[in-house]
This record gives sequence, C-alpha cells and structure tokens, in this order.
Amino acid sequence: MELLLYTVIKNRWVFKDTHPKLNESDSDEGDDDDDVLLSLLRTDDHPKVRHYVKCVVLKYNPTDFRAHFRISRQSVEEVMQCLGTKDYSSVGRPALPLLDSVLLMIWTISNQESFRSIADRFGIGKGHAHRIFLLMCQKVHKKSHLYIKWPKGAKAQETVTEFSTLRGENSFPNVFGCVDGTHIPIPGPLADNSYYNRKGFHSVLLQGICNAKQEFINVYCGWPGSVHDSKMWQNSKVYKKLEEGANAMLLPGCYLLGDTAYPIKPYMMVPFKDNGTLTLRQRRFNAKLSSTRVVIEQAYGRLKSQFRRLKYLPMLRIQQIPYVITTACILHNIGVKDDPEYCGNIDEEEGDNNIEHYDQEIEESGLDLCGVRLRNQILSQMKF
Repeated sequence: MELLLYTVIKNRWVFKDTHPKLNESDSDEGDDDDDVLLSLLRTDDHPKVRHYVKCVVLKYNPTDFRAHFRISRQSVEEVMQCLGTKDYSSVGRPALPLLDSVLLMIWTISNQESFRSIADRFGIGKGHAHRIFLLMCQKVHKKSHLYIKWPKGAKAQETVTEFSTLRGENSFPNVFGCVDGTHIPIPGPLADNSYYNRKGFHSVLLQGICNAKQEFINVYCGWPGSVHDSKMWQNSKVYKKLEEGANAMLLPGCYLLGDTAYPIKPYMMVPFKDNGTLTLRQRRFNAKLSSTRVVIEQAYGRLKSQFRRLKYLPMLRIQQIPYVITTACILHNIGVKDDPEYCGNIDEEEGDNNIEHYDQEIEESGLDLCGVRLRNQILSQMKF
C-alpha cells in the first residue's frame, strides 16, 4: 500500500510521497522535496489580513465606525491633521500609512485586544504593531497642550457659567472645575510594591480636572497606586501654580471642587467631613457639592467605557504608561468637542458601572482657615 506522509512545518502541510519504487527510481524528485522543506524552514513570512483599512474600515457607515473606534471619522481626521502627513514606521520595517497608524493606535486604546490580533488585523508583525502604537501615543502626547487646556479669558468665564447652570437652582456657585483621581489597573512591576494599592491590585493614578462638559482641562498621571490623592495633588504643577497665586489661574471668587481626599483651600472647596454630627444644612451643602462634582466621575466613566484598554492596561514599561493614558484623555476631549453623539447614551453592557473612585479622607487637623471661612460663608448664603 502506498504510504503518504504529511509534514507540518511552520503551520504548513507539506506532502511527501514515500513509495519505495518512486523514491528509488527518481532521486531528483526527492531532492526537490528536500529543497521545499528547507525553503519552508527558512521563510519568516506569516499570512496576515491585507488591506483591512482600505477594504473594510473605509466602508463602515458612521455608526459602525464609531462603534469600532469609539470616536467619529471627523475626530480621526483631526488627529491626523495634528500629526501632519508623515507615514510612520519602526526601525527596519516598511512605513505604515498615517491613516493606518492612527487607526491602529485608536483601535488598540479602544479595545482589550492582544497585539497578536491587532497586528493580524492591520497586516503587520506583532512587534511592528507594538512599536507603532507606542510611537503614535508619544506623538499625540506631545500635542497635549492643544487639546488639554486650562481655560483663560472668555473661555474661563464660559466655564464658570456652564457650571452655574449645570444643575439648575441646585448648582454649586462659582465652580471653575472639578478634580479627582482614578486608578488605572496594570500588571504591576514585580520589584516595586508601591504600585499595589489598598484595594488589592496594581495600578497607576490619573488625576484629572474637568469642566461642566466633562472635558479634561488638566491631567497628571503615572504615580503609583499606593500614593494618596492628596500627595499626588501636592506634587502637581497646577497645585504649585495655585499656591503661588490662585488669581492667576482662577477667576476672582472661584474655586475647584474636590472630595474629602483634598485639603480645603480658598481655591479648593470640599465637603464637610461626616463624623456623625453634621447639621441638616451641612448635609445639604455636601449633597449640592457632590451633585456638581460628580461630573469628574462621569468623565472618568466615559473615558474608560470608550477607551476600554484603560480598564486594564497590560504594560510593564512604567515610563510609557503616561503617554497612553494622556492620549486617551486627548481622544476623549476631541470626541466631546467634535462629536455630538460621543456624550450620548452608551450601551449598558459597555458602560463603566464600577468607577474606581476612592474617597481617601485626610485628617482635618491644620485646616486652612481661609478655606474654612469661605466654606462657612458659602453655607450661610445657600438657599435650600
């Protein structure tokens, strides 16, 4: 009986006829088979998806495009204009068209998907895809000053006005922005336990300040998850500028809203600490403050639901993590500004129903007396 042998080399089936007579009578064919086997052993070519962007993405309707990439085509075009016209590549690899590079970056941030799958989708190698992703995040990060901007002049007044009408008559007065921190889960460096937070997982911190539209006007990220929000706040540039002179940063009489993890200051209004003895007016003050300050938690919820890689960022190179987080915040701001449907309804199963918000209260000893007096003054003027 004729014996057929199938040899698997690099995921390919290779057929060899081992019939004795055939092998004895025609040694040249056997040599040819050996040459085929050797050539297969030497090749590094792997089948990939070809022309995904051209043949698939460009044919998406606006709804499907937004569902896959989390922002609109208009927002993608804005990112491309920001980066210029250059095609991007990594060392020793062919250049990838700018559109493909931008879509690869956005797809990666928008989905919890391995680089093996991402590389296959965009028709390149896994290492090439990873390098392009980090390179694009670094390029976008350098443009952060164009998209994450502290309001000044007329824009500052507009920001305060929007907060004053955010909750109608229940709006907290004279708010300039809302600040809070959130945890971005990571695998965690084995040699550094500082990234292991008090909730039992490794993370880096993101501190954000947003306006009434849930746009970030300031972000600061990269600190280990075990660090208290107040310590990160006191090491941020915006804190140091406010300490040097709040009038240079805020409109007169205005302030930021924070939770009890932040120290009360004339430029930072926080709730009364609930030690069980709060008066009815103080509880109502806290409720009104929280109803306005919740916009920063909503901003984080939308950020993580749209750019789902932030729900668990599988990166071991800690120094690269701030580039990715800041890029997601920039894409968030672009979406808020350019796309009316970006802030529309999110499918319930896609929403972030477990916002990582930790209320780490600070001790009230040594409170800023000017801040305390301002809070009492606001309380006395409020109508409930």
